[in-house]
Amino acid sequence: MTRRTRGILAAGLAAALTLGIAGPAAAESDGFWYFDQLGIGEVHASGLTGEGITIAVMDSPINTDIPTLRDANVTVIEPSLCFDEAAQDFYPAVSTDRGGVLDAIHGTNVVSMISGTGDGYPGQAGIKGVAPDAEVLYYVVNVTDVTSDGDSIACVDPDLGFSVSDDRLGVAMEAAMDAGADIISVSSLVSPGGQVLDRAIARAVREEVVIVAGTLNTTDIVFGAVMPAGGNGVLAVQAGGSTGDQIPVHNIYTKIIAPGLDVTVQGAYGESWEEQELTSGSSMATPLAAGILALAMQKYPEASPNQLLQSLIRNTSGDGNPDAVRSPRFYGYGYISLRKLLAADPTQYSTANPFVVMGDELSPTFDEIYNPVEPTAAPVAPEEKDPLDAIVPLLIGIAIVGILLLIGAVVLVIVLVRRSKRHNQPTDPLGDENGRV
Repeated sequence: MTRRTRGILAAGLAAALTLGIAGPAAAESDGFWYFDQLGIGEVHASGLTGEGITIAVMDSPINTDIPTLRDANVTVIEPSLCFDEAAQDFYPAVSTDRGGVLDAIHGTNVVSMISGTGDGYPGQAGIKGVAPDAEVLYYVVNVTDVTSDGDSIACVDPDLGFSVSDDRLGVAMEAAMDAGADIISVSSLVSPGGQVLDRAIARAVREEVVIVAGTLNTTDIVFGAVMPAGGNGVLAVQAGGSTGDQIPVHNIYTKIIAPGLDVTVQGAYGESWEEQELTSGSSMATPLAAGILALAMQKYPEASPNQLLQSLIRNTSGDGNPDAVRSPRFYGYGYISLRKLLAADPTQYSTANPFVVMGDELSPTFDEIYNPVEPTAAPVAPEEKDPLDAIVPLLIGIAIVGILLLIGAVVLVIVLVRRSKRHNQPTDPLGDENGRV
Protein backbone atom coordinates (compact mmCIF):
# COMPACT_ATOMS: atom_id res chain seq x y z
CA MET A 1 0.00 0.00 0.00
CA THR A 2 1.46 3.33 -0.97
CA ARG A 3 1.27 6.63 0.76
CA ARG A 4 -1.70 7.52 -1.42
CA THR A 5 -3.76 5.05 0.58
CA ARG A 6 -4.04 7.56 3.40
CA GLY A 7 -7.26 8.61 1.74
CA ILE A 8 -8.40 5.04 1.34
CA LEU A 9 -8.10 3.98 4.94
CA ALA A 10 -9.78 5.20 8.07
CA ALA A 11 -7.85 7.94 9.79
CA GLY A 12 -6.99 5.68 12.72
CA LEU A 13 -5.21 3.23 10.43
CA ALA A 14 -3.71 5.57 7.88
CA ALA A 15 -0.62 6.48 9.86
CA ALA A 16 0.21 2.84 10.44
CA LEU A 17 -0.17 1.89 6.80
CA THR A 18 2.09 4.33 5.05
CA LEU A 19 5.74 4.16 4.07
CA GLY A 20 7.97 7.06 3.23
CA ILE A 21 7.82 7.87 -0.47
CA ALA A 22 10.53 9.42 -2.52
CA GLY A 23 9.21 12.45 -4.39
CA PRO A 24 10.28 14.02 -7.66
CA ALA A 25 13.79 14.79 -6.40
CA ALA A 26 14.52 11.09 -6.14
CA ALA A 27 13.23 10.28 -9.60
CA GLU A 28 16.70 10.34 -11.13
CA SER A 29 17.27 6.79 -9.87
CA ASP A 30 16.00 3.91 -11.98
CA GLY A 31 12.52 3.05 -10.80
CA PHE A 32 12.37 0.11 -13.22
CA TRP A 33 15.27 -1.73 -11.59
CA TYR A 34 13.14 -4.79 -10.86
CA PHE A 35 12.45 -5.42 -14.54
CA ASP A 36 16.03 -6.37 -15.31
CA GLN A 37 16.82 -7.79 -11.89
CA LEU A 38 14.06 -10.37 -12.16
CA GLY A 39 14.79 -11.06 -15.81
CA ILE A 40 11.31 -10.10 -16.97
CA GLY A 41 12.53 -8.89 -20.35
CA GLU A 42 14.31 -12.20 -20.98
CA VAL A 43 11.19 -14.13 -20.09
CA HIS A 44 9.06 -12.03 -22.43
CA ALA A 45 11.55 -12.63 -25.23
CA SER A 46 11.16 -16.38 -24.67
CA GLY A 47 7.46 -16.09 -25.41
CA LEU A 48 6.05 -16.00 -21.88
CA THR A 49 3.86 -12.92 -21.47
CA GLY A 50 0.92 -14.23 -19.45
CA GLU A 51 -1.17 -15.07 -22.49
CA GLY A 52 -4.14 -17.27 -21.68
CA ILE A 53 -4.19 -16.35 -17.99
CA THR A 54 -6.90 -14.18 -16.42
CA ILE A 55 -6.08 -11.92 -13.48
CA ALA A 56 -8.80 -10.08 -11.58
CA VAL A 57 -7.62 -6.85 -9.96
CA MET A 58 -9.67 -5.09 -7.29
CA ASP A 59 -8.82 -1.52 -6.42
CA SER A 60 -9.88 2.12 -6.80
CA PRO A 61 -10.87 3.90 -10.07
CA ILE A 62 -8.56 3.56 -13.07
CA ASN A 63 -7.35 5.89 -15.81
CA THR A 64 -7.10 3.76 -18.94
CA ASP A 65 -6.07 6.77 -21.03
CA ILE A 66 -2.43 6.97 -19.94
CA PRO A 67 -0.15 5.73 -22.77
CA THR A 68 0.94 2.51 -21.09
CA LEU A 69 -2.67 1.36 -20.65
CA ARG A 70 -4.30 2.62 -23.86
CA ASP A 71 -3.68 -0.63 -25.71
CA ALA A 72 -3.43 -2.86 -22.65
CA ASN A 73 -5.43 -6.06 -22.26
CA VAL A 74 -7.66 -4.67 -19.50
CA THR A 75 -11.42 -5.00 -19.22
CA VAL A 76 -12.90 -2.55 -16.74
CA ILE A 77 -16.12 -3.75 -15.13
CA GLU A 78 -18.56 -0.83 -15.12
CA PRO A 79 -19.89 0.62 -12.94
CA SER A 80 -17.97 0.37 -9.68
CA LEU A 81 -19.36 -1.52 -6.72
CA CYS A 82 -19.54 1.73 -4.72
CA PHE A 83 -22.87 3.50 -4.44
CA ASP A 84 -23.16 7.29 -4.55
CA GLU A 85 -26.03 8.06 -2.20
CA ALA A 86 -26.24 11.68 -3.33
CA ALA A 87 -26.65 10.76 -6.99
CA GLN A 88 -28.52 7.54 -6.22
CA ASP A 89 -26.27 5.71 -8.63
CA PHE A 90 -23.02 3.76 -8.63
CA TYR A 91 -19.74 5.61 -9.05
CA PRO A 92 -18.03 5.13 -12.43
CA ALA A 93 -15.04 2.81 -12.54
CA VAL A 94 -12.99 4.85 -15.04
CA SER A 95 -11.67 8.26 -14.01
CA THR A 96 -8.92 10.72 -14.89
CA ASP A 97 -9.06 12.37 -11.46
CA ARG A 98 -5.90 12.73 -9.42
CA GLY A 99 -7.61 13.40 -6.13
CA GLY A 100 -11.04 13.48 -4.60
CA VAL A 101 -13.63 10.75 -4.61
CA LEU A 102 -12.59 9.23 -7.94
CA ASP A 103 -8.83 9.45 -7.41
CA ALA A 104 -7.39 7.02 -9.97
CA ILE A 105 -3.66 7.19 -9.21
CA HIS A 106 -3.46 4.07 -7.07
CA GLY A 107 -5.52 1.75 -9.24
CA THR A 108 -3.92 2.97 -12.46
CA ASN A 109 -0.42 2.20 -11.27
CA VAL A 110 -1.37 -1.15 -9.74
CA VAL A 111 -2.74 -2.34 -13.09
CA SER A 112 0.25 -0.91 -14.95
CA MET A 113 2.54 -3.27 -13.02
CA ILE A 114 0.73 -6.18 -14.69
CA SER A 115 -0.51 -4.83 -18.01
CA GLY A 116 1.61 -1.82 -18.92
CA THR A 117 2.84 -1.80 -22.51
CA GLY A 118 5.82 0.43 -21.75
CA ASP A 119 4.48 3.28 -23.87
CA GLY A 120 5.01 6.67 -22.28
CA TYR A 121 4.32 10.32 -22.80
CA PRO A 122 6.70 12.11 -25.24
CA GLY A 123 10.30 11.59 -24.17
CA GLN A 124 9.30 9.18 -21.42
CA ALA A 125 9.34 5.42 -20.87
CA GLY A 126 6.07 4.09 -19.56
CA ILE A 127 5.62 1.39 -16.94
CA LYS A 128 6.20 -2.12 -18.31
CA GLY A 129 3.88 -4.81 -17.07
CA VAL A 130 5.20 -8.19 -15.96
CA ALA A 131 2.39 -10.08 -17.74
CA PRO A 132 1.18 -7.71 -20.50
CA ASP A 133 -0.77 -10.36 -22.43
CA ALA A 134 -2.69 -11.70 -19.45
CA GLU A 135 -6.34 -10.70 -19.49
CA VAL A 136 -7.07 -8.34 -16.62
CA LEU A 137 -10.59 -7.98 -15.25
CA TYR A 138 -10.70 -4.77 -13.26
CA TYR A 139 -13.20 -4.26 -10.42
CA VAL A 140 -13.53 -0.96 -8.56
CA VAL A 141 -14.51 -1.75 -4.98
CA ASN A 142 -13.53 1.46 -3.24
CA VAL A 143 -13.46 5.19 -3.90
CA THR A 144 -11.88 7.84 -1.71
CA ASP A 145 -12.45 11.40 -0.69
CA VAL A 146 -9.28 13.21 0.38
CA THR A 147 -9.84 16.73 1.66
CA SER A 148 -7.33 19.46 2.28
CA ASP A 149 -7.96 19.53 6.01
CA GLY A 150 -7.85 15.78 6.62
CA ASP A 151 -8.94 12.42 5.43
CA SER A 152 -12.58 11.67 4.82
CA ILE A 153 -13.77 8.47 3.27
CA ALA A 154 -16.44 7.54 0.79
CA CYS A 155 -17.66 4.04 0.05
CA VAL A 156 -16.97 2.68 3.51
CA ASP A 157 -18.66 0.74 6.23
CA PRO A 158 -19.28 3.60 8.69
CA ASP A 159 -19.84 1.28 11.63
CA LEU A 160 -16.45 -0.38 11.25
CA GLY A 161 -14.38 2.47 9.88
CA PHE A 162 -12.59 0.36 7.27
CA SER A 163 -11.97 1.37 3.70
CA VAL A 164 -13.91 -1.39 2.05
CA SER A 165 -16.70 -3.58 3.27
CA ASP A 166 -16.28 -7.31 3.07
CA ASP A 167 -19.52 -7.40 1.08
CA ARG A 168 -18.16 -5.44 -1.89
CA LEU A 169 -14.83 -7.23 -1.96
CA GLY A 170 -16.45 -10.63 -1.51
CA VAL A 171 -19.02 -9.92 -4.22
CA ALA A 172 -16.27 -8.83 -6.61
CA MET A 173 -14.27 -11.97 -5.89
CA GLU A 174 -17.30 -14.16 -6.57
CA ALA A 175 -17.95 -12.34 -9.84
CA ALA A 176 -14.31 -12.72 -10.86
CA MET A 177 -14.37 -16.45 -10.21
CA ASP A 178 -17.61 -16.79 -12.16
CA ALA A 179 -15.84 -14.99 -15.03
CA GLY A 180 -12.99 -17.50 -15.01
CA ALA A 181 -10.24 -15.66 -13.12
CA ASP A 182 -7.10 -17.70 -12.41
CA ILE A 183 -5.60 -15.13 -10.03
CA ILE A 184 -7.15 -12.42 -7.85
CA SER A 185 -4.90 -9.49 -6.94
CA VAL A 186 -5.85 -7.12 -4.09
CA SER A 187 -3.29 -4.45 -3.24
CA SER A 188 -4.60 -1.73 -1.00
CA LEU A 189 -7.88 -2.88 0.45
CA VAL A 190 -8.36 -3.85 4.05
CA SER A 191 -11.45 -5.28 5.63
CA PRO A 192 -12.24 -6.70 9.06
CA GLY A 193 -13.63 -9.71 7.26
CA GLY A 194 -17.06 -11.22 7.44
CA GLN A 195 -19.23 -13.98 6.06
CA VAL A 196 -19.36 -12.70 2.48
CA LEU A 197 -15.61 -12.25 2.18
CA ASP A 198 -14.85 -15.47 4.07
CA ARG A 199 -17.07 -17.47 1.74
CA ALA A 200 -15.38 -15.90 -1.30
CA ILE A 201 -11.89 -16.66 0.02
CA ALA A 202 -12.94 -20.20 0.95
CA ARG A 203 -14.30 -20.79 -2.55
CA ALA A 204 -11.15 -19.41 -4.16
CA VAL A 205 -8.84 -21.62 -2.08
CA ARG A 206 -11.09 -24.65 -2.63
CA GLU A 207 -11.22 -24.07 -6.42
CA GLU A 208 -7.50 -23.13 -6.57
CA VAL A 209 -8.01 -19.56 -7.69
CA VAL A 210 -4.91 -17.88 -6.26
CA ILE A 211 -5.52 -14.80 -4.11
CA VAL A 212 -2.52 -12.46 -3.97
CA ALA A 213 -2.94 -9.71 -1.37
CA GLY A 214 -0.74 -6.92 -0.07
CA THR A 215 0.17 -6.86 3.61
CA LEU A 216 0.06 -3.66 5.61
CA ASN A 217 3.06 -1.37 5.45
CA THR A 218 3.54 -1.43 9.18
CA THR A 219 5.47 -3.42 11.75
CA ASP A 220 2.55 -3.22 14.16
CA ILE A 221 1.24 -6.78 14.31
CA VAL A 222 -1.99 -5.55 15.91
CA PHE A 223 -3.12 -4.51 12.45
CA GLY A 224 -1.59 -7.53 10.75
CA ALA A 225 -4.74 -9.64 10.63
CA VAL A 226 -6.87 -7.50 8.35
CA MET A 227 -8.32 -9.21 5.32
CA PRO A 228 -7.74 -10.43 2.73
CA ALA A 229 -3.96 -10.70 3.35
CA GLY A 230 -4.65 -12.40 6.67
CA GLY A 231 -6.98 -14.94 5.09
CA ASN A 232 -6.36 -18.67 5.28
CA GLY A 233 -4.72 -19.89 2.08
CA VAL A 234 -3.93 -16.39 0.76
CA LEU A 235 -0.54 -15.42 -0.69
CA ALA A 236 0.34 -12.30 1.32
CA VAL A 237 3.01 -10.09 -0.26
CA GLN A 238 5.30 -7.48 1.26
CA ALA A 239 7.56 -5.00 -0.53
CA GLY A 240 11.32 -5.37 -0.80
CA GLY A 241 14.14 -3.41 -2.39
CA SER A 242 16.80 -4.25 -4.94
CA THR A 243 18.77 -6.27 -2.38
CA GLY A 244 17.45 -8.94 -0.06
CA ASP A 245 18.14 -6.97 3.10
CA GLN A 246 15.98 -4.03 2.02
CA ILE A 247 12.81 -5.22 3.70
CA PRO A 248 11.66 -2.51 6.11
CA VAL A 249 8.41 -4.10 7.25
CA HIS A 250 8.08 -7.28 9.31
CA ASN A 251 4.51 -8.45 9.01
CA ILE A 252 3.40 -11.70 10.61
CA TYR A 253 1.29 -12.72 7.60
CA THR A 254 3.93 -12.16 4.91
CA LYS A 255 4.43 -15.19 2.67
CA ILE A 256 6.70 -13.71 -0.01
CA ILE A 257 8.75 -10.57 -0.66
CA ALA A 258 8.52 -8.90 -4.07
CA PRO A 259 10.00 -5.68 -5.48
CA GLY A 260 8.12 -2.66 -4.19
CA LEU A 261 10.62 -0.11 -2.91
CA ASP A 262 11.55 2.89 -5.06
CA VAL A 263 9.52 1.87 -8.10
CA THR A 264 8.21 4.27 -10.73
CA VAL A 265 4.58 5.37 -10.72
CA GLN A 266 2.75 7.56 -13.19
CA GLY A 267 1.19 10.89 -12.25
CA ALA A 268 1.52 10.44 -8.51
CA TYR A 269 2.10 13.75 -6.73
CA GLY A 270 3.07 16.12 -9.50
CA GLU A 271 0.89 18.46 -11.49
CA SER A 272 -0.30 16.04 -14.17
CA TRP A 273 -0.49 12.44 -15.31
CA GLU A 274 2.63 13.02 -17.39
CA GLU A 275 4.88 13.23 -14.35
CA GLN A 276 6.60 10.19 -12.86
CA GLU A 277 7.80 9.65 -9.31
CA LEU A 278 9.15 6.91 -7.09
CA THR A 279 7.00 5.18 -4.55
CA SER A 280 7.29 2.30 -2.08
CA GLY A 281 4.82 -0.16 -0.66
CA SER A 282 3.17 -3.55 -0.99
CA SER A 283 0.66 -2.08 -3.44
CA MET A 284 3.25 -2.32 -6.20
CA ALA A 285 4.73 -5.63 -5.01
CA THR A 286 1.37 -7.41 -5.06
CA PRO A 287 0.46 -7.07 -8.76
CA LEU A 288 4.05 -7.84 -9.67
CA ALA A 289 3.81 -11.13 -7.76
CA ALA A 290 0.46 -11.85 -9.43
CA GLY A 291 2.01 -11.26 -12.85
CA ILE A 292 4.93 -13.57 -12.07
CA LEU A 293 2.48 -16.33 -11.15
CA ALA A 294 0.69 -15.76 -14.46
CA LEU A 295 3.96 -16.33 -16.34
CA ALA A 296 4.49 -19.59 -14.44
CA MET A 297 0.91 -20.70 -15.15
CA GLN A 298 1.46 -20.08 -18.84
CA LYS A 299 4.67 -22.11 -18.88
CA TYR A 300 3.34 -25.00 -16.82
CA PRO A 301 -0.32 -25.49 -17.76
CA GLU A 302 -0.21 -29.09 -16.51
CA ALA A 303 0.67 -27.96 -12.98
CA SER A 304 -2.06 -27.09 -10.49
CA PRO A 305 -2.12 -23.58 -9.02
CA ASN A 306 -1.30 -25.08 -5.61
CA GLN A 307 1.78 -26.75 -7.06
CA LEU A 308 2.87 -23.39 -8.44
CA LEU A 309 2.47 -21.85 -4.98
CA GLN A 310 4.56 -24.69 -3.57
CA SER A 311 7.21 -24.00 -6.20
CA LEU A 312 7.08 -20.26 -5.58
CA ILE A 313 8.07 -20.56 -1.92
CA ARG A 314 10.68 -23.26 -2.56
CA ASN A 315 12.46 -21.39 -5.32
CA THR A 316 13.08 -17.96 -3.89
CA SER A 317 16.29 -15.99 -4.32
CA GLY A 318 19.29 -16.79 -2.16
CA ASP A 319 20.43 -20.31 -1.41
CA GLY A 320 17.01 -21.85 -1.81
CA ASN A 321 15.14 -23.94 0.71
CA PRO A 322 13.55 -27.19 -0.49
CA ASP A 323 11.63 -27.50 2.77
CA ALA A 324 10.10 -24.03 2.41
CA VAL A 325 10.75 -22.87 5.96
CA ARG A 326 9.46 -19.41 6.82
CA SER A 327 11.87 -16.81 8.09
CA PRO A 328 11.72 -16.16 11.83
CA ARG A 329 11.93 -12.43 11.06
CA PHE A 330 8.58 -12.32 9.29
CA TYR A 331 10.13 -12.23 5.84
CA GLY A 332 7.92 -15.06 4.73
CA TYR A 333 9.56 -17.73 2.60
CA GLY A 334 11.99 -15.31 0.99
CA TYR A 335 12.42 -12.97 -1.94
CA ILE A 336 10.57 -13.90 -5.12
CA SER A 337 12.67 -15.24 -8.00
CA LEU A 338 11.15 -15.42 -11.47
CA ARG A 339 14.13 -17.28 -12.94
CA LYS A 340 14.14 -20.02 -10.31
CA LEU A 341 10.38 -20.36 -10.38
CA LEU A 342 10.34 -20.92 -14.14
CA ALA A 343 13.34 -23.27 -14.04
CA ALA A 344 11.76 -25.70 -11.54
CA ASP A 345 9.17 -28.26 -12.58
CA PRO A 346 6.21 -27.56 -10.26
CA THR A 347 4.60 -30.95 -10.83
CA GLN A 348 7.15 -32.48 -8.45
CA TYR A 349 5.54 -30.67 -5.51
CA SER A 350 2.49 -31.28 -3.37
CA THR A 351 -0.96 -30.36 -4.67
CA ALA A 352 -1.93 -28.88 -1.28
CA ASN A 353 -2.16 -25.13 -0.74
CA PRO A 354 0.93 -24.40 1.39
CA PHE A 355 -0.74 -21.50 3.20
CA VAL A 356 -3.80 -23.29 4.58
CA VAL A 357 -3.71 -24.03 8.31
CA MET A 358 -5.77 -26.78 9.88
CA GLY A 359 -7.08 -25.06 13.00
CA ASP A 360 -9.31 -22.09 13.62
CA GLU A 361 -6.50 -19.53 13.80
CA LEU A 362 -7.41 -17.92 10.48
CA SER A 363 -10.58 -17.21 8.59
CA PRO A 364 -11.98 -18.94 6.71
CA THR A 365 -11.31 -22.10 8.68
CA PHE A 366 -10.13 -25.36 7.18
CA ASP A 367 -13.64 -26.80 7.38
CA GLU A 368 -15.18 -23.69 5.84
CA ILE A 369 -12.82 -24.14 2.90
CA TYR A 370 -13.02 -27.87 2.30
CA ASN A 371 -16.25 -28.87 4.06
CA PRO A 372 -18.52 -25.93 3.30
CA VAL A 373 -22.05 -25.79 4.59
CA GLU A 374 -24.39 -24.15 2.16
CA PRO A 375 -26.13 -21.16 3.74
CA THR A 376 -29.74 -21.92 4.55
CA ALA A 377 -32.20 -20.35 2.18
CA ALA A 378 -34.17 -17.43 3.52
CA PRO A 379 -37.81 -18.30 4.23
CA VAL A 380 -40.05 -17.44 1.34
CA ALA A 381 -42.63 -14.82 2.26
CA PRO A 382 -46.18 -16.05 1.78
CA GLU A 383 -47.86 -14.68 -1.29
CA GLU A 384 -50.24 -11.87 -0.51
CA LYS A 385 -53.83 -12.80 -1.32
CA ASP A 386 -57.09 -10.92 -1.56
CA PRO A 387 -59.19 -11.72 1.54
CA LEU A 388 -62.11 -12.50 -0.80
CA ASP A 389 -60.01 -15.38 -2.20
CA ALA A 390 -60.69 -17.28 1.03
CA ILE A 391 -64.29 -16.07 1.54
CA VAL A 392 -65.66 -16.85 -1.93
CA PRO A 393 -65.13 -20.65 -1.70
CA LEU A 394 -66.75 -20.60 1.73
CA LEU A 395 -69.77 -18.72 0.41
CA ILE A 396 -70.08 -21.10 -2.51
CA GLY A 397 -69.94 -24.04 -0.14
CA ILE A 398 -72.60 -22.52 2.07
CA ALA A 399 -74.81 -21.83 -0.96
CA ILE A 400 -74.48 -25.39 -2.17
CA VAL A 401 -75.35 -26.77 1.25
CA GLY A 402 -78.29 -24.38 1.43
CA ILE A 403 -79.60 -25.48 -1.94
CA LEU A 404 -79.28 -29.13 -0.97
CA LEU A 405 -81.14 -28.49 2.27
CA LEU A 406 -83.85 -26.62 0.41
CA ILE A 407 -84.26 -29.43 -2.10
CA GLY A 408 -84.40 -31.92 0.75
CA ALA A 409 -87.02 -29.89 2.51
CA VAL A 410 -89.19 -29.64 -0.63
CA VAL A 411 -88.96 -33.38 -1.23
CA LEU A 412 -89.90 -34.05 2.39
CA VAL A 413 -92.94 -31.78 2.17
CA ILE A 414 -94.15 -33.49 -1.02
CA VAL A 415 -93.82 -36.93 0.56
CA LEU A 416 -95.68 -35.87 3.68
CA VAL A 417 -98.49 -34.27 1.67
CA ARG A 418 -99.00 -37.38 -0.41
CA ARG A 419 -99.08 -39.55 2.67
CA SER A 420 -101.59 -37.27 4.29
CA LYS A 421 -103.94 -37.44 1.30
CA ARG A 422 -103.78 -41.19 1.19
CA HIS A 423 -104.58 -41.68 4.87
CA ASN A 424 -107.50 -39.20 4.83
CA GLN A 425 -109.43 -40.80 1.83
CA PRO A 426 -113.14 -42.03 2.96
CA THR A 427 -113.85 -45.89 3.20
CA ASP A 428 -117.04 -47.65 1.63
CA PRO A 429 -119.00 -49.31 4.48
CA LEU A 430 -120.13 -52.14 2.12
CA GLY A 431 -116.74 -52.96 1.02
CA ASP A 432 -114.27 -55.34 2.58
CA GLU A 433 -111.42 -54.30 4.79
CA ASN A 434 -109.52 -53.14 1.75
CA GLY A 435 -112.46 -51.10 0.46
CA ARG A 436 -113.33 -53.51 -2.28
CA VAL A 437 -117.08 -54.35 -3.11
